[in-house]
Amino acid sequence: MAKAKAQWAENHGFVWFSVLDHMIQIPRGGAIDDPVLEGWTVLAGLAAVTSRIRLATLVTAVSYRNPRISRKSQRASI
Repeated sequence: MAKAKAQWAENHGFVWFSVLDHMIQIPRGGAIDDPVLEGWTVLAGLAAVTSRIRLATLVTAVSYRNPRISRKSQRASI
């Protein structure tokens, strides 16, 4: 599924395609029993079938992972 979506995005002028960075399913992504592929492995596969689009893992809510990073980022942007 990711292959078709990344190729579609690339062919329609998108410049960036990101994949989930989790190892377990999240509620909005699908059913709890649905398989989730490791993000970096998916990116390697997508790199083989795309040529122009930028590929990345999507990391959100950094503040709950490491509050010190979040505070530094907030200070830097003020």
